[in-house]
Amino acid sequence: MSLETTSSALRRSVLDLLWAQWTDLGVSGTRGSGASIIDPEALVMATLDVGRFDPRLFDEVLDWLALNGDVLDVTRLRRLMRTGAPGQQRLARVVIDFMRKRGTGSKWAPLSNEWQAGESSAVYSAQSLFWSASGDDLPVFGEHDPFFASYGFTRPTLGLRQMSDKPHLERPCLARLAARALVGIGVRAEVLAYLWTHDNAHGRLISTRTDYSQRQVSEYLAGLAVAGFAERFEDGKSVQYRLVESLRWQPASASRYVDWARAFSALGAIQRSLAEAAAADSRYEASVIVRSSLTTLRAALPIEGLALPLPKPEAFPGESVLGHAEEIVTSTAHLLTQLAQPR
Repeated sequence: MSLETTSSALRRSVLDLLWAQWTDLGVSGTRGSGASIIDPEALVMATLDVGRFDPRLFDEVLDWLALNGDVLDVTRLRRLMRTGAPGQQRLARVVIDFMRKRGTGSKWAPLSNEWQAGESSAVYSAQSLFWSASGDDLPVFGEHDPFFASYGFTRPTLGLRQMSDKPHLERPCLARLAARALVGIGVRAEVLAYLWTHDNAHGRLISTRTDYSQRQVSEYLAGLAVAGFAERFEDGKSVQYRLVESLRWQPASASRYVDWARAFSALGAIQRSLAEAAAADSRYEASVIVRSSLTTLRAALPIEGLALPLPKPEAFPGESVLGHAEEIVTSTAHLLTQLAQPR
């Protein structure tokens, strides 16, 4: 199996997973999955990356955002944007301005202005928004969309189908959005969603998973304990919290918690390294690129809720690491495909 084939298989599995999760959220798709708790901000960032290989998915997501953008957490999205790849960051600003101008709330204006102020230039060279399966720019026939063109992206004129639905919050996989409906968007909802899906947890761990500061998380956890909504206990050197029995969320069919922000980031990084390695001038150069990527991926593991295979690049000298990478990526693609299947 070639690097190109391996890369294509991984991309297809990620796209299938994105389709399943967006369909769970209300996008007009074929089928959802419900296998895991959806992280809408991480899902947006992943779509700004691999979604460029699937114009139909990208446009259906814009359709959903025009209707449901108000359920997104601006603070979390801002933090995920800061660690995104350059292409994701540039396109994120376009999507933010899209939501701001489509009437999904004024909360996007500050983020749009902040992101614009952080740009090194307000003038972009034109590039295609969408890519073919081989990574080439998709040609644009007919008129270009003026909104995207103003940001330097060429694409056909956008026409929203308005077929998206509101999220059905009773679904177990939408626990995060259910928490936001209950206590509002922000750190409280993120803490509550995490405690709903775990027997107990400590503040530092929840902070890492939710992308909110440990101080914010700890203050809310302490408040829950004082109010009698959570139990506080010591476990070794850590202080743990669990919700009282009456507040524990027990849906009929639980969905697993996955740290999708870290998972999608890792998957995107390995995907980009495979593409770079496939374009290398020699197998030796490709092996250097892949080895570095596998080492970085290993350092990022484990990812909660997603049992990605553990790379061992040190055990595969020279160009043999390419075969090891293909095995790792093939196993990862199979795992993601299973998660995309309806339950």
